[in-house]
Amino acid sequence: MAEADPADGKEKIVRFEERTEAYAVYTVLGGPGTAPDERALDYTDAPTFVAQLQQEMKTGTGALILDLQPLVFIDSAGLAALVHIRQSIAPRPLFTACLQPGVRRSCAILRLDRFVRIVNNVSDAIAAIEAPPQG
Repeated sequence: MAEADPADGKEKIVRFEERTEAYAVYTVLGGPGTAPDERALDYTDAPTFVAQLQQEMKTGTGALILDLQPLVFIDSAGLAALVHIRQSIAPRPLFTACLQPGVRRSCAILRLDRFVRIVNNVSDAIAAIEAPPQG
């Protein structure tokens, strides 16, 4: 399930999916969870996540969409990493999509929606980005 980075052989936490002028989409793969088929973004993987995503984001100026589908768990360090990414790309918007129930609960408890837009899926994020401004 894990992917290795061809540059250094380390496990990839983030995988690039798509880029346009308006947005970039990445899947957050996370690190190993408590079970072999589970993926998590926790204190052990958060620094690598931030470093890999910042390296990937050097190009592009549009919104950032993170597909969190693979993650079944996220702790406060993972949530803090998302807030850090949001702050580092400001004023560009950050969307999180495809949250599993446990990840959605953690985001709700810590009110992550104050910092990032939480949407049901990547298509909803793209539609929000491409929608004409209201006014």
